[in-house]
Amino acid sequence: MTKVLCMSHGPLARGMVETAQFIIGKNQCLEYLCAYIDGNDDLEKTISGYLAANNKEPLIVVTDIFGGSINNEWMKYIPSSSSIHLVAGMNLSLVIELAVKLDTQQDLNQLVQEAIKTSSQGLIYCNQLSYEEENEEF
Repeated sequence: MTKVLCMSHGPLARGMVETAQFIIGKNQCLEYLCAYIDGNDDLEKTISGYLAANNKEPLIVVTDIFGGSINNEWMKYIPSSSSIHLVAGMNLSLVIELAVKLDTQQDLNQLVQEAIKTSSQGLIYCNQLSYEEENEEF
């Protein structure tokens, strides 16, 4: 089964998965790893252990920030594994879209690209929006 693994510096990944599941319901494909808490500082060991436990199943990894230690460690696995799809820049809409559409039998490359496009459209600087105030009585 393909999984979506959220991994972050600190507890962000846990909160992201818990919040996504709060919105879409329990989802077996969503998992998380939180680094640098509770003495969990060996990223190489954590990642290789996760991969060994998941028998090289297809995996979409969403990390918190591009260029961070977690993302950089995952980047090492890309050249040797076509089953790992790595996305940096975790956000809730991305995680939800990946989890919900994972069952569609869509090509994972296409699924990831579409989810990135859709979730990036949700980044909006609201101060630049104009609103018309309407004084209607209800």
